Amino acid sequence: MSTGALFSQYFLDEGIVQSADWKNIDATMLDSARALIAGQIVDFDARHHPDEGNTETDFIRPLLTLLGWEFTVQERINQKGRADVPDYLMFLDANAKAEATKEKSPAARYQLGVSIVEAKRWSAPLDRAEPGDAGAPSTQVLRYLGTADVQSNSNIRFGILTNGRYWRLYDHKARSRLEGFVEIDLKEAVGLIVPADNPAKHGHADHVLRQFLWLFARQAFVPDIGGATRLTRAVSDSRSFEARVTDQLANTVFGNVFPELANALWEADPDKLAETTEAYLAELREAALTWLYRLLFVLYAEDRNLLPTRARRDGLWATRNEVARALDENHGLSDRRTNHDGDLRAMWRQIDTGDDGIGLPPYNGGLFKAGRSALLDRAVMPDNVFAPLLDALSREHLGDTPRFINYRDLSVQHLGSVYERLLEFDLAFVDDKIAARPQTFARKTSGSYYTPEELVMLVIRRTIGPL
Repeated sequence: MSTGALFSQYFLDEGIVQSADWKNIDATMLDSARALIAGQIVDFDARHHPDEGNTETDFIRPLLTLLGWEFTVQERINQKGRADVPDYLMFLDANAKAEATKEKSPAARYQLGVSIVEAKRWSAPLDRAEPGDAGAPSTQVLRYLGTADVQSNSNIRFGILTNGRYWRLYDHKARSRLEGFVEIDLKEAVGLIVPADNPAKHGHADHVLRQFLWLFARQAFVPDIGGATRLTRAVSDSRSFEARVTDQLANTVFGNVFPELANALWEADPDKLAETTEAYLAELREAALTWLYRLLFVLYAEDRNLLPTRARRDGLWATRNEVARALDENHGLSDRRTNHDGDLRAMWRQIDTGDDGIGLPPYNGGLFKAGRSALLDRAVMPDNVFAPLLDALSREHLGDTPRFINYRDLSVQHLGSVYERLLEFDLAFVDDKIAARPQTFARKTSGSYYTPEELVMLVIRRTIGPL
């Protein structure tokens, strides 16, 4: 399974397959790459603490050559006596490399290159600094990319970080720089390990190996007549997918889920009033918003592996799958038992207080606080009502085949826009039902606006940055 947030998982699983270049990766190319990588991994796993030099010479350079690259080894010490340059400068052809070797100016050399590579010893941690390192490798490569972007007049946008086993592709222009990468585990790519959450998927290793060749090969960096590359087009396609999913999710929430949820909670409330009052409707609105916010949080956190519950039978991912099967196969769902909503409430309590037994720390920021909504606490929905609501937020329906939404593919900004737009609705009692209606000045009155990432990053740079 690829990690990082540079591309949506949907793009890496399905969208990438539509590329003509994907089809050009034939069986012979796969076999050659698999043989080299698998043999080298077995060799390095058997070595006693291979250092960075061994890893570069015996593993990384042969693989860069297989990927079609021309490269030069950079001078490691700058004028101040500190190592502050990436290990390799990458070129599309031998002519560009030859010209670069004649240049005295680093800027002139960078302008002939198209990427950089920072290499670490075999299986070294990529997000944690080791003794003597100038910061974590992930922050190093981002710093080098910033320099390369300036020196190359923005010709170098993507950079590679690797420890032999793991290969990361970073985008200097990513919206979130620390998450703006995609990572491939070469052990997974050659079938030496199988992901725990996808053990039986046919052809999984071949797909991951193709991903590696498609993303990291020289051809991915070759510009077309308009200056676009395979990678820049892929980033654009992935973002278009994110925008489409966000729009569809927002329409589902506002058009269906929010009013249906409000009605479901009202029907399930044992203390509901015969005559609804403004105060009761306000309490019901708060209960529905809390349920939605909590559910969206768990969907997002599980899909990003921020909660240790995704692989568990009592996690929300298991419930999503169980509900989807029940609806697709027309299984009867009880109108009396509250198994699914009850399990969800139990998970909320775990998240609020933590659960040392499963390695779950408390997320006690207030959203999951017990007693936040008395109405929500007492209005637990039966399975036949809960299931369609969860499924509406779990899957999108494209044609005849429903597909699970991977919330990993949605940015915090996307969810933030859904959150703040929900505040624009209040509830009314119309024709014996609860209805949602726009409330134009709700956000303005409460000052509830999601802060754009650009402004957040500006504040962070101006406050924490100097420190």
